[in-house]
Amino acid sequence: MTDAPREQLFRTQREKTIAELLQAGWEVVEEPGQEALPGPLRDFRPDILARRGSELLIVEVKSRRSSDLGRLNALASAVAGVPNAKLEINWLGDAPEFAPPAEYIRAYLDEAATLISVRALTGAALVAWAALEGAVVYFASNKDDVQPWSTPWQLLSGLYSLGYVSDRDYERLAAFWRSRNEIAHHVSPVTPRSEDIEDILKIAERMIGGHYVSTDQMIEWFLEHYENPAQSIPYDSREGGYQYLDDGPHDARDILTDNFPDATEADIDDAVSTLEETAIEWVEKPGRDM
Repeated sequence: MTDAPREQLFRTQREKTIAELLQAGWEVVEEPGQEALPGPLRDFRPDILARRGSELLIVEVKSRRSSDLGRLNALASAVAGVPNAKLEINWLGDAPEFAPPAEYIRAYLDEAATLISVRALTGAALVAWAALEGAVVYFASNKDDVQPWSTPWQLLSGLYSLGYVSDRDYERLAAFWRSRNEIAHHVSPVTPRSEDIEDILKIAERMIGGHYVSTDQMIEWFLEHYENPAQSIPYDSREGGYQYLDDGPHDARDILTDNFPDATEADIDDAVSTLEETAIEWVEKPGRDM
């Protein structure tokens, strides 16, 4: 994972640049293909192409340690031959080889919240996603079982497969990721909903604040601390539930709510449902002596 945090810094800066350009009225294509580039530029793969009226802006995000800096001279010469075109380079300097600090991520969260408040939702979505990617890297930095990854989305998928991210959140993030890609890569007219962006900000804040817990983790914690439900915890949190479960000594919903106050109600519902299904399976097991 040595290069991954460094790559994340590039991606975060790129997302921020795209958001700023959109806010300023530019049409933006991230990593444009040959068909989107003027003839003299088709041998290059710039990070961003932006158009506004007759103006054309080519943007590269670079570290001064990048191995391909010599290619920038050729790109600059090619851009100079295109009418009304300009090359802009966003220098990162020497990018550190560690997860982004929480305060940097929070700065993006604050910026996204500000953009939401002025209804600049496209820019807010891109900045929010940049913050989320940083939060995912931060969240994974102390987990020893995370596999090597090359993109934050691959890392997020790995965290999900290991049970560190809840089903509901992963589905929500996947849908948002697709919308974000439509905006960033295809200049889609998709307008994100403020509620969806706010959900992303909440997940990112919980991740960097040490408060994020998945449904799987809550279930595992409950079974560890309250023994095996098949032996000790027949219960039912639902009103009018299974009669054999109503007599149990523990109510999963109350216990999880008390011990995981930052978990969402939906995640607690999912955890309780799974635990109840486990108990019901035990109650109905053939041969069990009632």
